Amino acid sequence: MPALIVGTQLLGEPRYPSLKGIMAARSKEVVTRSLADLGLDAADIGGAAARTKVTGQQKPPARGATQVVRGTAEERQQRIQQQRSILDSISEEASSLQRGLGTRDRARLNDYLENIREIERRIQQVERRNSVQVTTPNAPLGVPDSFDEHVELMFDLAAAAWQADVTRVFTFMMSRELSQRTYPKIGVTEQHHSVSHHQNNAEKMAKMVVVNTYYITFFAKFLEKLKAAEDGGGSILDHSLLVYGAGMGDSNSHASDPLPIVMVGGGVGTGHRHLKVETRTPVGCLWSTVAARFGAPKMPTFGDGEGAIDGLF
Repeated sequence: MPALIVGTQLLGEPRYPSLKGIMAARSKEVVTRSLADLGLDAADIGGAAARTKVTGQQKPPARGATQVVRGTAEERQQRIQQQRSILDSISEEASSLQRGLGTRDRARLNDYLENIREIERRIQQVERRNSVQVTTPNAPLGVPDSFDEHVELMFDLAAAAWQADVTRVFTFMMSRELSQRTYPKIGVTEQHHSVSHHQNNAEKMAKMVVVNTYYITFFAKFLEKLKAAEDGGGSILDHSLLVYGAGMGDSNSHASDPLPIVMVGGGVGTGHRHLKVETRTPVGCLWSTVAARFGAPKMPTFGDGEGAIDGLF
């Protein structure tokens, strides 16, 4: 029977086991069976005994951004070391572009290239530190030990991507639920999750204020970077819409209503407002409203939200 087998790009996406699956696998017995155990002979399996034959293979047309990675792990690592700088690989193109720009645009390009060089330098410093330190087996390569450094680096990468129009949408979860992180740098040595269940204790509530202020300070620095980056007749911040918030309005009782959300940027329209929506308005209504703002087809529902929020834009 003839068959056409088609592979999608998702075949190249890694699938990671869940913690539940890992723990279950540890208790499972690994059983090894021979061909004889299965009632098979070597002549009955493999390509020679196959009842199907591959008549041909056809790859999709190569795209400009596609790169086929070949070679052993050592060869790929060596290639990464040789091509580690983005700027070194485009130095000739950048120089040619600069010669054709006016004074103001040349200055903007120089600022952007200097930002990329600084990000590369910081990533390389992290790699050098990690190469001489003992890390846990599953620790991602290149993640800074310092939480501050990690968050600031992620925001800087996002700003650089927006400035170069590599992407126009990004999400960044700065902390996870049930976080056990402590913040001795700002004087909070108790775990984040424990502090969040403050039980209306004044001392714990004060610590929660310190932690929330600490997080939003990173966001404020990111906004300043976007505000300083020229984009057309204004800045990247002028032409953006950013949303900052969390999944709970009251972490002590796990209440999601009222849910404070900050919207920043020129995409907001009329700013400097405090908009109070009806009680128990699902956050899905907000995302439907934002989607419509950017030209998406009208969505009657999004999640558990129905309709849009009037007066937002």
